[in-house]
Amino acid sequence: MRKIFSLDRFEGEIAVCISDDDEKLDVPRTVLGALELHDVFSAQIDGESLVDIIPMPEERDRRIAENKARLARLFGRGKNG
Repeated sequence: MRKIFSLDRFEGEIAVCISDDDEKLDVPRTVLGALELHDVFSAQIDGESLVDIIPMPEERDRRIAENKARLARLFGRGKNG
């Protein structure tokens, strides 16, 4: 089954990936190639690893913009309240 993940963090040589349904998957850092922290990608789960990894830079950019807007609203609300 194909899922969407974000690269949450590195713990040494392990990459911690979190799926959109909050599944945590630890994979060797080398499996993800050139992906960087907080990149979003789709992948197939094969046992306890990921295969057929497809980067999704547009989704990463959309999520960053959404989070920035959310923070701006929160900070703006605090200044006016």
